[in-house]
Amino acid sequence: MAGFIIIMVLIIVIVGSLISGLILMGLGRGVAKIENAKYGNSFLVALVSSIVVLIFYFILGALAWGSPMEFVSFFTDIGFGGALGLNIAFYSVTYIPFGKLFWKTKWGKSAIANVIWIVIYAVITSLIYSNIG
Repeated sequence: MAGFIIIMVLIIVIVGSLISGLILMGLGRGVAKIENAKYGNSFLVALVSSIVVLIFYFILGALAWGSPMEFVSFFTDIGFGGALGLNIAFYSVTYIPFGKLFWKTKWGKSAIANVIWIVIYAVITSLIYSNIG
């Protein structure tokens, strides 16, 4: 069962990153005027950031509840507001630096391109996580 869940999570992360890459490419080129914001490196920003955040949440679940798969319990416990704040913090810590790295741009441009997506993505995932269970 755990293997199935891990495979499903990976599929969701990959599909989500494919969609996120398109959105980040548009934000990078349109809003922040990053010339290097192409689909491939925007997809990598989303994929690597999502995997890093997911690993952190698995570790959090393992430490708090004894099982990596229990990280969702944390979000149901802290509710939407807590999940939103935590997600914004962790997405900011991952998306902005990986945007700078993969787009080969300045911190400010990476922050401008990513902040809109971070808020949208944090709201979506917080709604999902806080309502599971």
